[in-house]
Amino acid sequence: MSLITSTIGQGLLWGVLALGLFLTFRILNFPDMTVEGTFPFSAWR
Repeated sequence: MSLITSTIGQGLLWGVLALGLFLTFRILNFPDMTVEGTFPFSAWR
């Protein structure tokens, strides 16, 4: 049960990231690199 909860939580987080990328690239037509840069680099900080 814990694995299912963890998987759903992680999927929701990745979904928010994908939505942010979609908004900046497709709708605003402005490639905002802060989303891509801060997400992986904040993990090892």
